[in-house]
Amino acid sequence: MLKKIAVVITIVLLASLGFITAKVVIPLQASAEKNGPTTAARDYALQDNNRVTLPRAQSHAYQPSPDPNKNIGANYIFTLVKVSMPRYLVIR
Repeated sequence: MLKKIAVVITIVLLASLGFITAKVVIPLQASAEKNGPTTAARDYALQDNNRVTLPRAQSHAYQPSPDPNKNIGANYIFTLVKVSMPRYLVIR
């Protein structure tokens, strides 16, 4: 009885291994050979640089300097945190 169970388990494992190899490993290997790093020279030779258009040069947009009166300083932020925190969490 145990021999039959062992044979069935072995057959199922071998069948599943063959299925995984056929459905996953072989297509993955074919894709790696088609798109791998060894094809870089062929891909470079096949590319057509005439189809690439360069963007027009644009002038730089004017950006005014930051207003120091609108900056929030660390003291102001600390005051906001101190005011908004509950009384028992404020460190004095």
